[in-house]
Amino acid sequence: MKTYPVLLVENHPNAQRTAELALVQQNCKVWAASTAEAAKSWADNRYFALIVMATTLPDASGIELSRAIQQDDQCPNQYTPIVAMTTEYDDEVGNHRCIASGMRAVFAKPLTTSKVKEALSFLHSFDQLPIYDKEAAWQLHEDTLVILSTLRLFIHDLSFESFRLQRLYTMKKWEALRRAIRKYYGIGTTCATLRLNACLGEIGDLLHLSPIDEVTIAHQYVRLQQAIHEVTNDLPDYLTDQYIVESVKKEKFL
Repeated sequence: MKTYPVLLVENHPNAQRTAELALVQQNCKVWAASTAEAAKSWADNRYFALIVMATTLPDASGIELSRAIQQDDQCPNQYTPIVAMTTEYDDEVGNHRCIASGMRAVFAKPLTTSKVKEALSFLHSFDQLPIYDKEAAWQLHEDTLVILSTLRLFIHDLSFESFRLQRLYTMKKWEALRRAIRKYYGIGTTCATLRLNACLGEIGDLLHLSPIDEVTIAHQYVRLQQAIHEVTNDLPDYLTDQYIVESVKKEKFL
């Protein structure tokens, strides 16, 4: 059975022990940190499959720490999935801020085995992730026209830039490819293209490692090509006038 290296960031001793037990029961190997500073040090020096962090820490908020990791080009966990734990789960504004900062999910404390299973689902089959998440897009933009125009621009650019990505990959221009991956990961986050972003994040993490594992990257690049094809060819089918009408009615966007 595969073991998942997990960074747990929690300053409350009881909550940390409870979370660590739940993670270990799901075959995770846990590195625990009690402060944002200690967590960032761990994140800068080894790769983790998942980061679980409290929203409130002694020296920073979970959102600040999440952004520090995700905006650091030299961090091997720049694209690692991050989930939050909070005692204020009913705070919808706070939860939305966590998601908008790039976290994948927000869980109420204490962390249980069922919540760990949900968190680990972000690491499993890309096929289980939606091509596009309307709810996540709405949390980020709260404007249907902005959502649709952003998606259309992303699809247009990606249709052309996919050839550049392929050239960089074929020529093994790893640093240039890493920068391009980072760019499209950021844009994909604002567009809520979850499956594509999972592929971009996985390759982005692999490109931080030394030496480069070309076999694993080749396997993930095939998935990336498939995800790009889905976004550029299948996603436009959703961007119809009927989709806008249904979205407005169902999600009450307007």
